[in-house]
Amino acid sequence: MSEAANTIGLTADEGLTVTGIDMSTERADLLQALRQHRFHLRNTARDLTDEQAAERSTVSELCVGGVIKHVAHIERDWVDFILNGPVVMGSSDDPGAYERHAQSFQMLPVETLAGILATYDEVARRTDEVARHPPRPRR
Repeated sequence: MSEAANTIGLTADEGLTVTGIDMSTERADLLQALRQHRFHLRNTARDLTDEQAAERSTVSELCVGGVIKHVAHIERDWVDFILNGPVVMGSSDDPGAYERHAQSFQMLPVETLAGILATYDEVARRTDEVARHPPRPRR
């Protein structure tokens, strides 16, 4: 793994094994797949400056930083739903919901790639913890 890759938290063996965890094969497979996909998504940002990560390289509104930010946002929402049920999904009557959703795809001027990646790591740790120890079904 290159020196630059390590600066954004990538390791050569990340995503290749799930060790020291007593869980079902299904959970281990899920964690394995998440780690592999996270690695590849993070790798798209390797060696990018904040300006490059925020650059829209096509006619769409998407940029590398915005895609990573959106993936973290959606993963966080999934875990919130798992833990708290549909009440956390909000309402379509919320006038700010569309704007918040649209901003989840954007790397805003006050954001940095390092900050977005740190948030993504925090969300990933929480997701992995819930996958290892899922909540008990509600009655």
